[in-house]
Amino acid sequence: MIKLRDYNTKDSFEIEDIHNSINNFPMTDLNHPCKVLKKTVLVDDKIVGTAYVHLTTEVGMILDKTLPILVRAKIIKEIFTNLIKEMKQTDIEDVYIFVTPENDLDYVKFLKHNFGFEDAKGIGVYRRIDHVPASRNEQEHSRGECNQQPSSGSERPN
Repeated sequence: MIKLRDYNTKDSFEIEDIHNSINNFPMTDLNHPCKVLKKTVLVDDKIVGTAYVHLTTEVGMILDKTLPILVRAKIIKEIFTNLIKEMKQTDIEDVYIFVTPENDLDYVKFLKHNFGFEDAKGIGVYRRIDHVPASRNEQEHSRGECNQQPSSGSERPN
């Protein structure tokens, strides 16, 4: 019988053994604050794995494509020099950028060359989670420690 139960730190040794038997890279830290939902998977009361929701960070950019390429490159360099510096002072573990085909793939080459970005492993898939909107207080509370940022004061008024 398959069961899911909340992850317990006591499960970590068995889960790490499973991870190490199929992977040759270090296991993720399941106790990191960005791991907001964690389940232990059991079959006939034996631990066979884990599933977790990891809050990820994505950088989005909107730039005027009519700007000269050199100006765009300088802007991107300024943006990422500052963002990476600030992200290092948080619990953020990694950051993703998704470049759509209609955007210039030279952005990807520039980010790899200048800022150490790498091709993501695996095949990305996406699913929107539709839910009942929570109150603002509940939304702020549910974001988790790694996603809490001080307000910049630049929020658009309603």
